[in-house]
Amino acid sequence: MTALHQSANVITFISTDGNKSLFTNRPFKAGQVIDVLPCLSEQDYPTRYTVQTGPNQHIDIGEVWACGNHSCAPTMLFDMRRMLVTATRDLKAGEELTFFYPSTEWDMAEPFVCHCHSPECLQHIAGARYIPTSVLEGYFLNDHIATLVTERDAQNDTAETHEEQHTNGVSNGTSNGNGHAEHHHWTNGK
Repeated sequence: MTALHQSANVITFISTDGNKSLFTNRPFKAGQVIDVLPCLSEQDYPTRYTVQTGPNQHIDIGEVWACGNHSCAPTMLFDMRRMLVTATRDLKAGEELTFFYPSTEWDMAEPFVCHCHSPECLQHIAGARYIPTSVLEGYFLNDHIATLVTERDAQNDTAETHEEQHTNGVSNGTSNGNGHAEHHHWTNGK
């Protein structure tokens, strides 16, 4: 591997196959700040090299941090509220810095097959939108992702309730006693 960038805390390497990775340059304790995330520009759509900071906000975090690879067992997290990179566990010098992409990304521009080989590996990474809440509960999620998950779950609960009512003969109306519903056509969400 060839070093591309080196700072007091991280080294960016490029491997012989052209892939870039980040590694610690010194030890870190769990929760310790590794670095401040830069914001070079903002936009309202995702790209392969941006990080989501809000429902429709994405930022360019620069060449160094864009080399952070995904892992389903991450060693760092991007805290977008504080714009900090922190260690998820104690790290030794020379360990690869990886983060859980769905912790910042709702619907990724370029989904991929994960090869992290961790026992928790989700295999297909497309954003938090496509991961069950029960799985996401095991990860740090940025505020905007947690909000979007809550909204998704509320919509799913509403759809499931409607489906249950329809199945039980109470769809948009009242049961007429024989398992069929008397339908009402609602307007304006009423």
